[in-house]
Amino acid sequence: MPVSLDDLKTILQMQQAQNDANQVKLLDALARMFSLQSSSACQSDKHESIINSISEFQYDPEANVIFSSWFHRCEDIFRVECSHLDDAAKVRLLLRRLGTQEYNKYVNFILPQNPRDVSFKDTVQILSDIFDEQSSLFNTRYKCFQITKSPEDDYLTYAGKVNRQCERFKINEITADQFKCLIFICGLKNEEDADVRTRMLARIEQEPNMTLQMVTTECQRLLNLKHDTAMVQQKVKPSGSDSINALRSIKSSKQNCTSRKQPANPPSPCWFCGAWHFAKFCPFKNHKCRKCHRIGHKEGHCSLNKRKTKHRSENSKQRSDSQIKTTFATFKVGFKSRRKFVNLLVNEKLIRLQLDTASDVTLISKNTWHKLGCPSIRPTEHVARNASGDIVKLTGEVLCNVQLMGSKFTDVCYLTNRHDLDLLGLDWIAHVDTLNKLLDEVCSQNVSYDSIQIPNDISKSNASDESSSLDINELNASDETCSYDLSESNNSNVMCSHHVKSNTADSLPSHKISKSNTSDKVCASETSESHVLLSNVMSTKS
Repeated sequence: MPVSLDDLKTILQMQQAQNDANQVKLLDALARMFSLQSSSACQSDKHESIINSISEFQYDPEANVIFSSWFHRCEDIFRVECSHLDDAAKVRLLLRRLGTQEYNKYVNFILPQNPRDVSFKDTVQILSDIFDEQSSLFNTRYKCFQITKSPEDDYLTYAGKVNRQCERFKINEITADQFKCLIFICGLKNEEDADVRTRMLARIEQEPNMTLQMVTTECQRLLNLKHDTAMVQQKVKPSGSDSINALRSIKSSKQNCTSRKQPANPPSPCWFCGAWHFAKFCPFKNHKCRKCHRIGHKEGHCSLNKRKTKHRSENSKQRSDSQIKTTFATFKVGFKSRRKFVNLLVNEKLIRLQLDTASDVTLISKNTWHKLGCPSIRPTEHVARNASGDIVKLTGEVLCNVQLMGSKFTDVCYLTNRHDLDLLGLDWIAHVDTLNKLLDEVCSQNVSYDSIQIPNDISKSNASDESSSLDINELNASDETCSYDLSESNNSNVMCSHHVKSNTADSLPSHKISKSNTSDKVCASETSESHVLLSNVMSTKS
């Protein structure tokens, strides 16, 4: 069927309208696509600008750069500009602004959780707990009282510091009782109150609502507990230890002589063999000499044994003929004013030590250790002995930076379990040129025995009773007890045994008494510990 011209025009018009409609749809689709792309790019640019506007957080508590102050500055960005973002996006944005160390510390803290598993609110709280100021509320309030105006600050800057510290002080929350307790604790600055101060700070942190009366009661309880502990640890002192100016006479007998405590070392070599032990323990007492064929001594000690035997027999005969009285004199002389003390800087702390040139090492007490701020204690293998041979217990050794008389050096001192033993020994004195040169000069002097004046003048006498007084002046001695037994006949040996209590570290004097017409007079001194004794012998444990 043939198509007319009108029908053909109608068909063409319909096709043209359909093509126009398709073109319009295509243009609309393209327009929407371009619009979405531009919107996405704009949103991305806005997101990046927000991230760049937030500074990176790096924790520095000394400069007061903490998380709470940092987040307070950029909190509105997360609350307003990023309000259209979900929690996960906010968390990612927040963590991107953390420093490397801060991010690693946070991630390790929340393990086994992942950062994406924690909400934005919890993330902020955890970061505040980790990177906020770790000091206690008392510390913050105490620092508020210590604030001062620096010379370079103007009054506006100073007012800002005061305002900030007062806000951290929580001045609106503190009660009258808390403020009273704060003033009470701040006033405990003495060393003897250190333990009470520490315990009370811990107690106030646990119970913020404590009153001043409760604090006072607790302090008194701690003081009583401290006294009770010291009373239990205190050693029982024998009665009569402080006897002064006591004078009595007793009859000397063989029983008294044998009951007297023997010294640890003999005053002279054994006359049987020459070894350094008591004669009664000599293995050559029953030995027959190959030279003189006598029994009782080693070869080479024939004449000595003969002279000792003669003197021993004469002394026994004279003591049996006459009854000899022995006088024991005990007196106490104060020498505290003669003690020498040195003030020095140890670890930037001023302490006071007693100068003791007879001590090989420097010792400090527990009280001085606390003054130094309780520095670290290293174990030591050294053993210290006093003049009596007893061991002085060493807790350990402390490394110290010392400043004394213009000299600076680093050396160790030894901590004891005593509360009153502070000695400046030769190990530290050797570092001080002034003291060391003076001691070297004194020790290098050669003094002959003839120039020494002996205060004791023991002369020959036929009397059965004889007494003598000895004037003893000794450095650093506080209590001094001299007990001597003098018995003499025409040609016997005069034996003088002095028992001296001393505060020095080494005091084993040996007195030389000039000869008279009689036989040699021998004086052997024995020193025991009174208050502080330290031996010159420092040995190392194997």
